[in-house]
Amino acid sequence: MALMVSSICIGATVSDLKDDYGPTQGPYWYFLSGFTQMNWYDTWAGGPGANGWIAGTNTSGDFVPAVVKVNTAVPGTWSVGDIGIHALDGYNGGANGDAQIAWLSDFTGLVDITLTLWTPGTEGRNGEWQLYGNPALLGSGVLYWDSGYSQANPLVMTFSNVPVGTGDNIRFWYFNNSGGGGPMAGIDLSIRQLDAAVPERDSLALVAVGLCVLLVRRR
Repeated sequence: MALMVSSICIGATVSDLKDDYGPTQGPYWYFLSGFTQMNWYDTWAGGPGANGWIAGTNTSGDFVPAVVKVNTAVPGTWSVGDIGIHALDGYNGGANGDAQIAWLSDFTGLVDITLTLWTPGTEGRNGEWQLYGNPALLGSGVLYWDSGYSQANPLVMTFSNVPVGTGDNIRFWYFNNSGGGGPMAGIDLSIRQLDAAVPERDSLALVAVGLCVLLVRRR
């Protein structure tokens, strides 16, 4: 009897912010202050210890917003390799644009999007977020500092069957909702291409085993 494999497992491609993050803008992920690309720095003045993308060139002052990779663990809040996004601050980066992470599509089809957020619990610092699927607003909300969405219990949202075309963007925006010190949030964003092509049944029997675990990861 021929093995049957769901089409969702065949040719599936995953772009994952945490896995793909690095010191290069594009070809899929972009890190912006407003619509201006951020600058890569090996260190920044915020906590925890991290490196990554910042808006300004003054790493001890005018550098937020920022999207950074944590390299110093804070038990219960941050693990090494986590991605943190820092919104504009009332005392830092006031002339810069708001924090934005953008993913650029190189195909036409459907994607499933998984957005994961949590707060480090800095008192009084609330962040507002918006997620767009070019150009529709897919979701939005306020991540309150005392919401209970921690590293161990994050807010996880899935947006299914979102249409994209070649050159379209998935955009995540993060804003200061507090008016004073800018909030920081842990984030992961995973975008999974849905492949509708189904091979012939005879071919399925030859390639079924292991397909679902061999997801191609874009870099």
